[in-house]
Amino acid sequence: MPHQKWEYKRIYARRKWEPVEDSQEPYSAGTRFEFMDDERNPIDDFSSHLEQLGEDGWELIAVVPLSNYVGAPQILDRYEHELAGFTSHCTYYFKRPKE
Repeated sequence: MPHQKWEYKRIYARRKWEPVEDSQEPYSAGTRFEFMDDERNPIDDFSSHLEQLGEDGWELIAVVPLSNYVGAPQILDRYEHELAGFTSHCTYYFKRPKE
């Protein structure tokens, strides 16, 4: 019996930085993410996109959080808090059987 072959898809999520008014801190990481497909095209409605992936047979197999911020100087010279370990991006991995 031949082995099952799979195809894979990724969705990228990048945390949005938002300006903070009336604060000593210039920016906040916020809770909003921008989502992009494999070709880095924007995904406007992430929930609907996930529903469509499920209907098309895609299964979520992993979510990998990434942090590309080691410390303050990479964000803004005035920002005084360390950000090591801060999740700045996530990659969602999906698979489905090849037909």
